[in-house]
Amino acid sequence: MAGRDIRDICMQAERHWASKFIRGQIPKDEKGEPPLPPIDEYVACAEQRRKSLPDRTRPAASRSGPPLKLA
Repeated sequence: MAGRDIRDICMQAERHWASKFIRGQIPKDEKGEPPLPPIDEYVACAEQRRKSLPDRTRPAASRSGPPLKLA
């Protein structure tokens, strides 16, 4: 994954966590503040993002579509 992918994963995990907090699914800590998202939120978002990325492990010839012609 590129840096942008990792940034997007972190932002998505934090948005997901914030929406849970707003819906009252996450209790406040002893200071009355929302706790930080657990690592599981980030891992779940990373797995979801990885599934949406193209498979770059296959050789270019086996990917769908004809190869690109450059100049």
